[in-house]
Amino acid sequence: MLLRKEGIKTPIVEIHLTSADIVQALAKAKSKARLDSPGIAVVAFPNMIQNLLDFLPFLNLNLICHNLTSEEDASRLVEEAISDGAQVLLGGAITAKISRAVGCPSSC
Repeated sequence: MLLRKEGIKTPIVEIHLTSADIVQALAKAKSKARLDSPGIAVVAFPNMIQNLLDFLPFLNLNLICHNLTSEEDASRLVEEAISDGAQVLLGGAITAKISRAVGCPSSC
């Protein structure tokens, strides 16, 4: 998304997360929280979490999604997610790095 926005002329192939990838990441996040019903926040770019949003109504999870629009938003959104009660964060490499820096468990 960011590469396209910058007008990169090289062909870009987008790799979508599958439902299985999302379920695996959620299970990993839940185990890191070490709670039966942890508050999980997803901090990621919209294209990374679209599949999750599609089947979120069918999951019995305390899950809140925060959409990144740029890398610069990541620190603010991680802090916001933690302030909102997230006990573990789920996202990409940027989210995981910031999350670890502030001492919050994360999964990507």
